[in-house]
Amino acid sequence: MIARPSSSRGWMLAATTATVAAACLLPAGAALAVGGPAPTTAVSALAPAASTPTDVLASTPWVTSGAVDQDGNAVALDDPRAANFVGNAYFKADGTYTMFNLDDSPKLRGDWTVAADGSSRWINAKNAAGDVLFERTVPIVTLTGAEFTYRVVDATDASQWVDIVHTPTTHVEPGTEAAVIAAATAALSATPWETTSSVDQDGNPVALDDPRAANFVGNAYFTADGTYTMFNLDDSPKLRGDWEMRVIGGQLVRWINAKDADGNVLFEREVPIVNLDGAEFTYRVAGAGGAYVDIVHTPTTHVEPGTVDLAAATAALAATPWETTSAVDQDGNPVALDDSRAANFVGNAYFTADGTFTMFNLDDSPKMHGDWEMRVVDGKLARWIAAKNDAGAVLFERIVPIVALTDAEFTYRVVDANDASKWVDIVHTPTAHPEPGTGNGGANGGSNGGANGGSNGGSNGQGGQNGSNGGANGGGNAGSNGGGNGSGENAQGAKDRLAVTGGQSAVAGIVAAAIAAITGGGLLGGRVLMRRLRG
Repeated sequence: MIARPSSSRGWMLAATTATVAAACLLPAGAALAVGGPAPTTAVSALAPAASTPTDVLASTPWVTSGAVDQDGNAVALDDPRAANFVGNAYFKADGTYTMFNLDDSPKLRGDWTVAADGSSRWINAKNAAGDVLFERTVPIVTLTGAEFTYRVVDATDASQWVDIVHTPTTHVEPGTEAAVIAAATAALSATPWETTSSVDQDGNPVALDDPRAANFVGNAYFTADGTYTMFNLDDSPKLRGDWEMRVIGGQLVRWINAKDADGNVLFEREVPIVNLDGAEFTYRVAGAGGAYVDIVHTPTTHVEPGTVDLAAATAALAATPWETTSAVDQDGNPVALDDSRAANFVGNAYFTADGTFTMFNLDDSPKMHGDWEMRVVDGKLARWIAAKNDAGAVLFERIVPIVALTDAEFTYRVVDANDASKWVDIVHTPTAHPEPGTGNGGANGGSNGGANGGSNGGSNGQGGQNGSNGGANGGGNAGSNGGGNGSGENAQGAKDRLAVTGGQSAVAGIVAAAIAAITGGGLLGGRVLMRRLRG
């Protein structure tokens, strides 16, 4: 049993709604009853802060982990004063509950409520037919995300009582194992995972190069077909084989085997799961004498080595023109497109299959042009560009990590040059806006320079890509001069008109920390430009 579960349970709670088929046990004997003085300990602050007492009790399964009498003395869990109240309890958000003895035999089932002020918990107990066998209300001593304690007062002497202490548990509710396994399997395979920290049994951080943790550090890729690959943080291969989620002795575990290149099994391993949701995957590695280390993983966009299809990424970016439509910061807050953090990156972009690009401001004035390609940098898909002047000289190069690239979205990240924990994701969506100066596409385009263009594209012939293709092919909104300054970088395409991200080198702007995980909606219906190794 996990002794220090995480307070975040996600899928685990959702999977605890199965009905217990067995009949309930009878209520507690007459020697212990509810009543007597109210608890002297006030109900503690709720966790999380915004939760109601009901939310807190339903937020996790609970296991009886201790008991204490009115004098503060520990009471053994097999003591008659406490034994009837020991087990695992599952309070559901729908107002029903199940309780089981520690050997997973059924104990009670029925309905429950908590007083609005958190001062008491009421339950009834029902038999298999739904008939109410009894009702019970107990005063709550403590109710937080880390502890639920109620008081049982001696029926014959109100000065005598036992406080029954419960703590969160990851013990799976008996009868729900299949649903728990299915949900856990989906959660683990939803994203790649990177080892980001570890902690020992006392809650102390353990360095990732500590011998207790070092062997478990890397990037892991669990696929829905039951295979996995693991790599060290330098992308050297670590393990590959098969995996599945299991429930053993009420504990959710992840099982793997490791195989050599010929498919021979080298070893098998099971580790108990401490936490598994969309934001964290943590398992426990046992040590000597009851010591352990919890290995914490978080989602990563680090590309599985050897799987990036750069050709597919290139084709995706070149498949359509892109318009900047929104931006969002590291906290998920919208960033206005005229905000100084985003404004320099706003416009329409045209990436061609020949490796050249043009970008324009939203008013069709030229922004930059040059060369581009997709690359893998530090294990992440990135887009590289070189901006050029009219003479073809490179003004600067820039690499930005890709957050999303599908047929419906192209998003890259711009990191603050002075604080890598701050960034803005620049979101683009496909557009039919014609490339200025080309007369291609869009409602305002057309072979004669568009609805608003002059009949001959203008005498200055500046509607073309470099100011040379005016006339009949003038820009869609050009007017009598065939697109004003036309497409691409004209004579005014100086460095001061080009967006800057805090560096001029080919590696400027690369994110030092892992990009937040992207799930569902990768290129061509898969993860973002990833393929899975099979073997």
